[in-house]
Amino acid sequence: MRFADIALGLSTFVMQSSESVISVCFNSSLLKYGGDLAVGAMTILTSTMQFAMLPLQGIGQGAQPIMSYNYGARNIDRMKKTFKLHLVISLIYSTLFWLFVQLFPEQPAGIFQRRSRRSSPSPPAVRSADLLRCDVPLRNPARLAR
Repeated sequence: MRFADIALGLSTFVMQSSESVISVCFNSSLLKYGGDLAVGAMTILTSTMQFAMLPLQGIGQGAQPIMSYNYGARNIDRMKKTFKLHLVISLIYSTLFWLFVQLFPEQPAGIFQRRSRRSSPSPPAVRSADLLRCDVPLRNPARLAR
């Protein structure tokens, strides 16, 4: 086995490992200071945010080969059209998802919990965290612009 073969997946391995360590530390802190309810609310929050991010990543991964092909073929106009379409679709999806979470925070949180929604911190947490994620529609196309 050569170093080049290992190096190909090394960055992904390091990123996944560091995210796992951060999750363990975060969950143990939540358990210590907030209890089971805080850990559950954070799990619901993370799962809800994955619902927002996965389609955006799919849109980005679908647009990337089209833009790469057109860039390689020196068809810059078509590449720019694809990028603009990608940006518009990402913005529309993100805006609609953001509006849905802001107007109905109980719905995404309710998918993951059975207990009364009034006693759970999840819906307000989902709404607050979604406000902090307003940059998501711009990050996905910006990653492709590099």
